[in-house]
Formats: sequence, structure tokens, C-alpha cells
Amino acid sequence: MDRAEIKKRILDGMNDDANTPVFFTDAQLNQLIDEASEFVVAETRAIRRSSFLPMRGATSFYSLRSLAGDIMLPYRVWNYTRSTRLTVTSMEELDQFQQRWLDTAADTEMWFPVSWDIIGVYPRPAADGGVLRIDYFAWPEALSDNTSVPEQTTHDALVLYGTYIGLLKQWDSQKAIETFKRLQKSEVFDKAKSGILRIGHRSFGRTNLDLPNSIKSELP
Repeated sequence: MDRAEIKKRILDGMNDDANTPVFFTDAQLNQLIDEASEFVVAETRAIRRSSFLPMRGATSFYSLRSLAGDIMLPYRVWNYTRSTRLTVTSMEELDQFQQRWLDTAADTEMWFPVSWDIIGVYPRPAADGGVLRIDYFAWPEALSDNTSVPEQTTHDALVLYGTYIGLLKQWDSQKAIETFKRLQKSEVFDKAKSGILRIGHRSFGRTNLDLPNSIKSELP
């Protein structure tokens, strides 16, 4: 389903004219679909990508902002040079294990999340060299034109989200509630690890997304 078809279905769901819509301009519909795509991906974490980061001597903390503009949050880290997967831990666990763990320099064996865009490693590398592979959940790319197709396959969820926002704009709260309930029951959210019960309008954001506490148990 391309962007043109998604826009048409949203307007049909609102009972608005697809040729001369009243409640949205074409540019607003395009923006709404991009917002819907981010909303769905934030809940389902459906897009996964990888990037590579050079290791630096005596460095325990690494910023991920420069790797890619689409990083939502990391979920797995590898020592790519040694072809080994790093064990995920936390600063609290390292504090209990060794009080001066920040001073330890050796082959890196563990990683821990600090925020959505910062990770730490233990032990820190003794010298420059080596590469980390960062596996991360990614934000979707904005659609460039009406023939563009969203990356994720949850196109029906995009339509429901857009229809829900449109009905709110029409002040039709009853139909909006019914549409949101249909969105909650979508198969894609039923399978999502993050859990549909916590979603809500604009409950996500690229700058304030919290790293999940259960990252260790969610991903093998």
C-alpha cells in the first residue's frame, strides 16, 4: 500500500472527500502518515538495523548519535573484530561486582545501556583498535512521494491511526474511541513486545524515549 492509497483510506474512514478533503491539506496528510509510522514503529520496534563503531583505548562510554540519524535504541552489541556477542549488564550490577570497574582495561566482554543514544562497555579497551557492531531498533524513513511504500508491513495500522486523529479533529469522539480500540486490537500490536496497553496519542518521541528496563529478558 503506497502513500496515496493510505491517504485515501484515511479520508474514507473519516467520511471526508478524497478529492477535496475538508479537514486536512495534502501536506498535513503526508505529515500525519509519517507520524503514524513513527507511532507504530515505536510500539512494535519492527525495524532493526546495524551499524559499526570503532573502539577507542581507555574509553568506557560511546555516543551513538553520530552513527545514524534513525537510531531509536540499541538492543544488542557485538565485538565485531572477535566475532563475539557482548553480554548485556548495567552500571548497578557492575558497581556490585567491582567498585573500580571503570579503571579496568582488558578485552571488552560486556555492554550496558546508559540512554537511547549512549552505551558503555566493560572492561574498557586498553588501546585503540577493534570494532563494535551495534544492533538497534530504528525509526522509519519519511515517505518521499505518493508512490512511496512504508518500510513496515503494518499499513492497516497506519490507516487506523490516521483515521483516529482525523476523527478527533472532527470532534467525533465516539467514532474516534471505536477506531482506537480497533487499533489496539491490531495483530501487529498483539505481537509487540512493548505492549499495546501503554500506547496513547503522541506517547513517543525521538528525544525522550526511555530505554526499556527489560532489555535483557526481551531479546535472546
